[in-house]
Amino acid sequence: MLDGLANLATRKSKEPSNVAFIRYLFFTMGIDEEGFNKSSIPYIMEIMETHKYVKDQEEKESKKAARKK
Repeated sequence: MLDGLANLATRKSKEPSNVAFIRYLFFTMGIDEEGFNKSSIPYIMEIMETHKYVKDQEEKESKKAARKK
């Protein structure tokens, strides 16, 4: 666990890592660390692909609404 702290100290980017983002997404869905660890990789990938699709659709709708104004 402490080796993760060393990585945090040496990272130059302020954006979260992919793993941190995925854990955050699962946390916002109500899935805790234990539930995340029990999830299969295909399930995690499916959630990530679905999340990206939903965000892309929201962005398209936002742009479409902005053009109509």
